Amino acid sequence: MEAIAYVHYDDSEETGTLVRSLRLEQPSFTPTNTSGNNATRRTSPTKDTALMETLASASSPSPNAVVESTPYASRNGTQAGAAPHNQVEAHRFPASLPRSGSFHVRVRPAAYAGAEWTELDVLSHSAAHHTSVECSGSLEVEVHLGHPAQAGHADDISASGPVNREPLDAEADDEPAETTAPAIAPTLVAPDPGHRNAPTHHIRPLSRGIASQMSGGTLRFAIAGPEKLQVEIHGKPLLYIYALPPSPAAPTGPRVRRFEGGRVHNVGLLHLRDGETLWLEPGAVVRGSIRSERTAHVRIAGYGMLDGGYWPETEGARRKAIVLDHCRNARVEDILMVSPCQWMLVLGGCADISVRGVRQIADDVSSDGIDICGSRRVHIAGCCLHNGDDNIAIKAIHNRSGQDERVPTGFPDEEWNEPVEDVLVEKCTFYKIRGGSAMEIGYETSTASIRNIRFRDIDVLAVHEFGSVFGIHNGDRACVDGVEWNDIRVEHHYDKLIDIRVVKSRWNLDAARGSIRNITLRDIRVIQSPFNAGYTLSVISGYSAAHPVSNVLLQRFELGGRIVRDADDLDLVMRHVQGLRIAE
Repeated sequence: MEAIAYVHYDDSEETGTLVRSLRLEQPSFTPTNTSGNNATRRTSPTKDTALMETLASASSPSPNAVVESTPYASRNGTQAGAAPHNQVEAHRFPASLPRSGSFHVRVRPAAYAGAEWTELDVLSHSAAHHTSVECSGSLEVEVHLGHPAQAGHADDISASGPVNREPLDAEADDEPAETTAPAIAPTLVAPDPGHRNAPTHHIRPLSRGIASQMSGGTLRFAIAGPEKLQVEIHGKPLLYIYALPPSPAAPTGPRVRRFEGGRVHNVGLLHLRDGETLWLEPGAVVRGSIRSERTAHVRIAGYGMLDGGYWPETEGARRKAIVLDHCRNARVEDILMVSPCQWMLVLGGCADISVRGVRQIADDVSSDGIDICGSRRVHIAGCCLHNGDDNIAIKAIHNRSGQDERVPTGFPDEEWNEPVEDVLVEKCTFYKIRGGSAMEIGYETSTASIRNIRFRDIDVLAVHEFGSVFGIHNGDRACVDGVEWNDIRVEHHYDKLIDIRVVKSRWNLDAARGSIRNITLRDIRVIQSPFNAGYTLSVISGYSAAHPVSNVLLQRFELGGRIVRDADDLDLVMRHVQGLRIAE
């Protein structure tokens, strides 16, 4: 057996253990895609409904039964007679991390009668609670409110399907009644929030069409394979359940820095050199920041956690969590990032970068998810980002003074003002609170051009407070050209839906203004709640006749279940716009 070399620091705190079980080679689950222009990335609703029916009839406890939690020693998710190919492996974090007092979560393979339950490790964070588990097949999931032994009483049964009913402010039915989950709705529509049958929970993204049942303080549902889900239960914190594919084998070699699971590693500022891999084992907590400058082929990966809380405790200030500065052919994969921190992942002046499967939980102002600054050929896929500012921000910055309040101590220069081009963001889930936009270009655009930017197959769970879903704020001299949003599903928004403008703001340094042209929004589905009317609007505006917004296409744009046919349908305000087209 090959020896494992771990990276240890003198102030590391061993506060827990990582429990691992047998993993067999099996293909991971790939969601079934529908075809056509309105294709959405979702689990088959028929399969999920069938799973729920099987669970309800064969494996779910009686509504009046007391549910007992499975001891932590039971990890493999199987019993005698059950096929062992769907292994379940919970991630265990150090005991010093705060645990959730609101949720207890357990899972088991859904396809095998009598399979053992695995209790998950649910962590608490000010933005959302979260838990992680690896699986290679379908799972039955139970979320208990409070202690599991208190669940199972049939005093508040409700059911939820994929149809959204915003917001969650209705009481449960007075009379308990079992209902089956409805089929996938052709449109996402929010009925009257005062409706007495409005559900008290949602499993998001709604496009997955996951059927669920709430009974006696226990929420039950099934998934057909790995998913990154948000569970919203009225009156409770948000809960993320990260059901992840089996972790690949950890890399080895002299250029690999591995951080052991079940430990807290206080690293401060960690620098990566050419060709190095930073591997965070499941259950590892690395506290500090990561920076790599003018390197090639660096990799940051693994299911462990990067915690930005080190800097407020040691310096009284926040820093950017990961900065790749003029790097080439770098990869960031699968890690969990939590605040407090400033911009969470920064790609500054980079080229040929891949970001896949990254999970983020933050609620700080300026906790942008991924900032793409002066970079080209960037591919972002399969990420689940919960941020207190822009989820994705595409910029070009030229800052050498070190006086900008957004530049943390130790990172004085940001010369990231090269042209931005060839960026693809796809198959992601976004949730934004406080300011900013879910998908933003700007405000800093101090470069010649920002072009060929594509967003596709995205679920926007919410854009709260001020900000927009679709944002371009060209505040410097750039020509923003060729931005496409395709197959975007929006579950909640409030301030602005579309906000595309040439502006001058306090963030901008260039004397000249730029322009925006060739913008496409195609196959967009947006839920509209009763709270949007009279409050939410869209804005498309140039700075002047010489600095316009031109050639904008909205095609198959659905708002509140209706196809948008003109600017009035969007409550769209325009100025210095040339060539707006709205097509079905």
